Amino acid sequence: MAAEITNLSLPNPLGTRVLLDSGEVVRAHYIGIRIFRVGPTDYKSEGTFILTNRRVIYLQYRFTPTNVASNMDGSFEFALQSISGATHGSRAQNCFVIYVGKSEYEIFLYGTPNFHYPVDVTLLALLKLREGRIAEIKKASEREKVQVVMDFSWLRDYMDKGGVFLKTYKCPGCGAAVDIPKEGKSAKCNFCGASFYAEDVFKKVKDLIG
Repeated sequence: MAAEITNLSLPNPLGTRVLLDSGEVVRAHYIGIRIFRVGPTDYKSEGTFILTNRRVIYLQYRFTPTNVASNMDGSFEFALQSISGATHGSRAQNCFVIYVGKSEYEIFLYGTPNFHYPVDVTLLALLKLREGRIAEIKKASEREKVQVVMDFSWLRDYMDKGGVFLKTYKCPGCGAAVDIPKEGKSAKCNFCGASFYAEDVFKKVKDLIG
């Protein structure tokens, strides 16, 4: 069931009150309640909890009793990769705790008419989405690093060290054999004008070198 949640794409229950980034989608949402103890008194924050493929979000819409704690806001928002852990809460089956650094965020989740997965399943989905987001960021970082340093002169040095002698590359547009230039990050096919990049050649050379 956790895998089902990680693949869901749901409407944003908060609309324009919480804007999603490009590529960000809602995976789960609940009515959320946070309990705050100030001295001998418990105060209750009521709102909406959203799990996306990039963030966990809790947006408060009411804090009670309002005559005592009208200025308190239990809302929070964290990128998945910043979460250090998440576990079941000890106070109820529908409670879990999110850890961010040394801070704890305990929240009780209740189903909505259009979403009613068990909380323990959503907890597993949160951890899987966090893991996937960390891997996604790492992959993007490595790709950016390669794109910054890689050009044809670097590629030639790489091939020399690996004992690979490759003078031509198959054009991705027409399939013609195109000479690999000595420098620059991109080149064009003399036959069809299609562009190819040092990174494209690197992928092929990497397979040859192993």
